[in-house]
Amino acid sequence: MNLYPDRYWAWTFSLYTGFALIIWIMAQVYWIQDVSIIHLVYFAWGVGIQVVTLLPGVQQIYSK
Repeated sequence: MNLYPDRYWAWTFSLYTGFALIIWIMAQVYWIQDVSIIHLVYFAWGVGIQVVTLLPGVQQIYSK
């Protein structure tokens, strides 16, 4: 399931984890039709995972 063969699997897994967290929180907010502070915290956590994963320095470390 590694769509980025030039990166280690852990880098790709981190990218997938960030996407999964963001999608899950958006779906949960849609289903319950309410937003609480914990939703915002976890959404920010997912975005943070994405930002850190996509930093050039991190990409360079996890290049094959």
